[in-house]
Amino acid sequence: MKDYLQKKNGIAPLVLTSVVAITVLGGCSSSNTNRSSAEAPSTVNASTNTDIAPIVQTAPLRIVRRSLGNRENGTDNQKVLDIIQEKSGINMEAEVIPRDVYPDKINLLLASGEKFDFIEGQLVNWTTLKDKGSIMPLNDLIDQYGPNIKKYMADALEVMKDKDGVIWGIPRQESFPTGYAPTIRKDWLEALGMEMPHTMVEFETYMDAVKNTDLNKNGKKDEIPLLHSWNLNGLIQIFQPYFMGVESTRYLDGDRVIPAVSAPGYKEMLTTFRNWYAKGYILKDFATINTNQIKDLVLADRVGAYSGWFNSMVGNQITMNETNPNVSYDPLPPLEDGPDTGTPAWGSNAKYSSTLLIPNTSKNAAFLIKYLDWTLASPENVMLTWNGIEGENWEWVDKSKNTFTLLEKASDRYSGYYNLAEFFDPAIWPTYVPADYDKAGQIESKMKDTYKNYKFVEPFDAAIPFTLSGTPAENLTGDGATKIAESQIQYIIGAIDESGWDKAVQDYMKIEGDLLTEVWSKQYQEYTDK
Repeated sequence: MKDYLQKKNGIAPLVLTSVVAITVLGGCSSSNTNRSSAEAPSTVNASTNTDIAPIVQTAPLRIVRRSLGNRENGTDNQKVLDIIQEKSGINMEAEVIPRDVYPDKINLLLASGEKFDFIEGQLVNWTTLKDKGSIMPLNDLIDQYGPNIKKYMADALEVMKDKDGVIWGIPRQESFPTGYAPTIRKDWLEALGMEMPHTMVEFETYMDAVKNTDLNKNGKKDEIPLLHSWNLNGLIQIFQPYFMGVESTRYLDGDRVIPAVSAPGYKEMLTTFRNWYAKGYILKDFATINTNQIKDLVLADRVGAYSGWFNSMVGNQITMNETNPNVSYDPLPPLEDGPDTGTPAWGSNAKYSSTLLIPNTSKNAAFLIKYLDWTLASPENVMLTWNGIEGENWEWVDKSKNTFTLLEKASDRYSGYYNLAEFFDPAIWPTYVPADYDKAGQIESKMKDTYKNYKFVEPFDAAIPFTLSGTPAENLTGDGATKIAESQIQYIIGAIDESGWDKAVQDYMKIEGDLLTEVWSKQYQEYTDK
C-alpha cells in the first residue's frame, strides 16, 4: 500500500482518519537458520572489475525481516537457503520482527549501534534515516559489485536518489501497481437489468437500486451499495483522480506543492461522499470498520460494490461461489463524466518504491549488494530466491517465454523468504501462469487483463525525497493533520456544513499547511532541477 509516500512528511497523512492495525502472530525471533553452515568464510570476487581484490565474508549477512503472512515458517526455508548459499557463495541468516513494531525495532537497533545488514525500506522513511546518518550511500558499492543492478534498475534507482544524485537504497518494481479500483457485483447488475456503469450518474443509479432492492432475497433490504477498505482512505485513494486528476496527499499547483485538502476538486469529492452517506450508499460507521467486519458483510451477501485493492474480493467470491456460482466482483471502468478538475482514471501505486536499505553499521554491505546482483543474474536465480526449488515448488510453463507456474501448496512451503528486493521487470523476472487448481490466480489474471485497458494515474511526487528534517517544518506536531482528518469525517456525516469545512481548511493551512507548502515546494523545485 502506499504508505511510502505518505510517511515522507514526518506527520500523519492528511486523509487518514485512523490506522487499520495489522495483527501479526509471533515475536522477535530468529529463523531456524543453520548457523554452522552459514558462518563459514566465503570469498567472492568483484562482479566485473578484475582490479578489485577478492573480498572475504567472515560472518553471515544479518537480514532483519518483517513478518509477512507465514513466510518465515515455510517448511522448505532451510532447504532453499542451503541451495542459495551454495550457488551464490554468500551466507546469510534471517530474523523476524512483527510488522506492526518493525519501524520501532529498527530505530532501536540503529540507535544501539547493532551490526546488521538489511532494512525493509517499505516500512521506514528512508529520507529521515538518511538525514540521521543511519543508512549508507550505495553508489560505489553498486558500481563495484552490481552490474546487474545497474542493468535492470537504472531507471528505478532514480527514486532512491537525493537531489545530489546519491543512491540511498534499492528500489522495488511493482508487479501490478494499477490496482486501486472498485469492483462491482456483475450478477447484481444483470439482476437489475443494468449495464456496467461508465459514468458517476450510472454508478449512483446502480447504488440507489442496490439500496432499495432485496437482491440477496433475505426479505430485509439490507444491501450495502458501496463498501470500502482503509476507512476514509479507501474512498479517497480510489476516487481522488476522478475529482482531482491525481492521487496523493499533495497537489501540484504550477511549481508549488500544496496539501491536497486545499486543492481544486477536493471539497467536491468530500461533498459527493457526504451525499452518499446521507442516502445510505456507504455505511454509517464507514470511518471505523475493520477487515473482519468487511469480510463478514461481504460473505453475508450484502455488498454491491467494493472500493479497495483490485483483488480484495477474490477470496470472498470463491467462498460465495460454493453456494452461488453466479457471484462475481468485476472491475468498474474509470468513470467518464468527472469535473474539469479530474480525469477518467483510477489511482495507482508508484511503479518504483523503496524496498531495501543498508544500515551504516553493516560490515557486510558489499556482500548484500553481491547477493542482490546474483539474484538478478538469471531467471533461475530469481525463481530460487522467490519461489524455491524447481520441480518441488514450481515448474516452467514455457522457459523460452519466461513463464512458470506454482505447484500445489508450494507457497505454504516457501514464499520468497530470501528474496530481498522484488523487481518485477519481465526482462528478468518470470511471469506467473495460474495452474488449474489456483482459482484465485485465474480470477486475478482475468481481472488484470481487464485493467490493462483502463487509465491509471501515478502520484506525481513518487520520486521526490520529501523530508521535514532540518527545515522550518521540522518541529510540527501534526495537530493540524489530526484536526483536518476529524473535520473530513464531520463534514461527510453532516456534523458541519460547507462553511464549516471551508473554515477547517483555512485553520489547517494556518496551523501547518502554509509551512508545508513552503517546504514541499522548495524541495520539489530543487529535486526537479537537479
